[in-house]
Amino acid sequence: MKKISILFCCILWTFCFSQNIDGVWVNKELRSSILDGSLKSKSFEIMKPMFFKISKGKIANYYQVEPTVDPEYKLLKKIGKDTYTNGSASYILININTILYKTKEITFIRNQNTNLNDLFDTKTLLTKRYINFSKLSSIKNIKLNKESDIKCAFDGRRVNCSNNVMKFSYIIYSSNPYYHDSWNDLEFYIDINIDNFKKTYLIEKNMNHSYDLKDLNTNKIEYILKY
Repeated sequence: MKKISILFCCILWTFCFSQNIDGVWVNKELRSSILDGSLKSKSFEIMKPMFFKISKGKIANYYQVEPTVDPEYKLLKKIGKDTYTNGSASYILININTILYKTKEITFIRNQNTNLNDLFDTKTLLTKRYINFSKLSSIKNIKLNKESDIKCAFDGRRVNCSNNVMKFSYIIYSSNPYYHDSWNDLEFYIDINIDNFKKTYLIEKNMNHSYDLKDLNTNKIEYILKY
């Protein structure tokens, strides 16, 4: 009889506590600031927590992407329709992809990918927006001192470029944000595949609508993308 009661309680808890709330939820304002380049001007107060994790009725708030100490998971209790609390803050599940951090009126959105290296899920939009691929006109190989005209298109995941003699594709992503007295300067990287040779470069944006691709070890420019 005792086992039946315990089983009934477990079923009741599962029914009452929405599993739709489980997952990684990222600060929407922080994600937007990475995408539009405005992070340095934003107050840390509206960016914290940077994200939180909810799993099996427990929640942990993260105030840095790579904390030196793992945060403590607290019990998350359901206190009303789609409303939860961990004792010090309250959360409202707006829909399957949106949570309002009611204590600060901050919106969090569900991390749509499974790769925590792209925690804020910005890779696709950065690939599409960081460089205006539709205006790219040439790529210059610094070692060979050779510049080639190109045409580029976005396929929904990566940018593909080609001409009569070569083709390449790329994906762009950023370093993670970090706050210590002020926000760090985000760095941007490009994973590029040129004629089946894959390499990652640091991107440096120039004032003349060109982008230097620098070797991560030597910091030397190997390619330049131009409008």
